[in-house]
Amino acid sequence: MTTPRRSLGAVLLLAGGLNLPALAQAPDSVYRIGTVEITGNRRTQPFIITRELDLQAGDTLHSRNLAARLERNRQRVFNTTLFVTVKLTPVRTAGQVNILIEVKENWYIWAGPVFKLADRNFNEWWNERDGDLRRTTYGGFLYHANFRGRKEKLRVGIQTGFSDRFQVSYEVPYIDQQRQTGINVLARYLVYKDLAFNTATDKLLYTGTQEIALKREWQGLVQVRRRRGFYDVHRLELGYTHGRIADTLVQLNAEYYQGGTRLQRYVELAYQFSHDTRDNVNYPWQGLVLTGGVRQRGVLPTDDVRILELRAGGGYYCPLAPRWSLGLVSSLRVSMARQQSFNQLRGLGYEEEFLRGFDLYVINGTAFGLAKSTLRFQLWKGIVPLRFIPVKQFNTLPLSIYPTVFADAGYVRNPYSGREIGSSLANQALASAGVGLDVVTLLNTTVRLNLSRNSAGENNFFVNLQKEFVLN
Repeated sequence: MTTPRRSLGAVLLLAGGLNLPALAQAPDSVYRIGTVEITGNRRTQPFIITRELDLQAGDTLHSRNLAARLERNRQRVFNTTLFVTVKLTPVRTAGQVNILIEVKENWYIWAGPVFKLADRNFNEWWNERDGDLRRTTYGGFLYHANFRGRKEKLRVGIQTGFSDRFQVSYEVPYIDQQRQTGINVLARYLVYKDLAFNTATDKLLYTGTQEIALKREWQGLVQVRRRRGFYDVHRLELGYTHGRIADTLVQLNAEYYQGGTRLQRYVELAYQFSHDTRDNVNYPWQGLVLTGGVRQRGVLPTDDVRILELRAGGGYYCPLAPRWSLGLVSSLRVSMARQQSFNQLRGLGYEEEFLRGFDLYVINGTAFGLAKSTLRFQLWKGIVPLRFIPVKQFNTLPLSIYPTVFADAGYVRNPYSGREIGSSLANQALASAGVGLDVVTLLNTTVRLNLSRNSAGENNFFVNLQKEFVLN
């Protein structure tokens, strides 16, 4: 539909930019929304976009808060991760305002080779494993991030090399007319030819063999997701894990599976709540995220595991000046059981839950607390045109550069430290501080270069790609 348009002051919102000169001259004006028009969504169904909006035809807009409201809606649409850019423009015509939403869609279908490091992060692989290319997995994958234009996600992957993996999952964000309830189904089969069987001096010990299958594991998961409003999400999941290990692994560590057994089977039930108002889920500048949950591993009387796990976490991001922002992140986990096998022990050093400056260490335990603080300066942010690339999803390169100053602190409680060899970091206060450089670019990838000093007296330079806070 084409409508005659007269600008309300060259209103433009693009990646956080805002210009409202005309409206500033009329702070008390009230406008009625005539239409909400969406352009650029060649594949995405309109309801996926309108689900994120708190404005519709017939609503009224006050000029005094128009900028903030449009930017809030732009951020919600952008956080679907379906679009490269999102613009919201109010256009006055015949005594009312039409809202024009212009989106530039991402590339949704990915298929190709897989090449990944088997170690926890690049630093461990480079410093502790001498960059050994045998410690990699390779294969192929198919991923559709917007199947049927409904934000449904289809993933199929096959990998071999250091370990074998086959995985398929399908996620439907909304299965009801109210667009509040979604479902995710996953099945995974894993074969490990080499894996960590214990720790020494808070570093993982590997078997060093790739000739036989040391561990086979089947996993299945069904998750129901309930999203109320815009910011609150409830997740309820039911999973099953069936693992079997070889005698070689039992001989190396009789507590890998508790009591020297070769079999571990259990059903798990989990609930998680999250409240997320971050302006950008991949690299937030302002907003709040809170999460909490409970997980019971071992539901049936015949299950081989019986662990109750409680989790809580949060992140607060506060702009201090036009180009400065402070980020505070915390995480807490407590697992309760009479005894825990080695494969169930998790502390700091895995995925996003690690202390900067301790990247080479895993500090296992039954409970941990973590706090991170980061002061960031926006040195440069913009979009670099790549006109020589004909595919529109790739002919613009978002690029942002942020120098940082950070300080982290944490503690891990490990009542089983006697099982390990020379553990020195558990059961004591840990801290680190340093400076870094964050580079945010295509597909919301963030490369972090950190120079740090930790409470163990070590000076380090590390590179990592982990996100600051992830909702599990």
